[in-house]
Amino acid sequence: MLALGMEYDAGTWKVAVWDEDRAADLHTFPHMGDVWQFLEDLLTLHPATPIVLPSGYGVPITRAGDLLDRDIATMTVDRPGSVVDDLAMFLTEARRRTLRAYCIPAATLLPSVPPHRKLRRADLGTSDVLCAAAWALHFQSTTGRALIACDFILLHAATGTIRLLALKAG
Repeated sequence: MLALGMEYDAGTWKVAVWDEDRAADLHTFPHMGDVWQFLEDLLTLHPATPIVLPSGYGVPITRAGDLLDRDIATMTVDRPGSVVDDLAMFLTEARRRTLRAYCIPAATLLPSVPPHRKLRRADLGTSDVLCAAAWALHFQSTTGRALIACDFILLHAATGTIRLLALKAG
């Protein structure tokens, strides 16, 4: 089964198509219109493909069609004239279209993150960092390792940012 994950960072759209547990296709797009064209082409061939949308600072797992304006503002830290305007426009369009698409939480929304770690922190890791951690956990599980034995620190480097996410007992 195919699945698709997306990320938006500093004006660049990144799309990964997964076939079961391997990356089948990786693309980078400079323009939002190119992303929509790619999605239309892919969904013509594989209409049931689930999509994880770029979710920035995240919301609880939410179907694209159920996004509220305040959800989009929360995910993009809406500042008029900033790069996140493109992400907000993309999410607004995704809400309008009939897609099997979802937004996912950022690390700060996870119940496993203790409240004291959330104090005075705007960003503990965006949804893309959370996806990278989930992939690392999945990879560890393919080696036969129990999730309870998965303690590691994930280094996630992106344009202008470096994130460290510590995982303990999966």
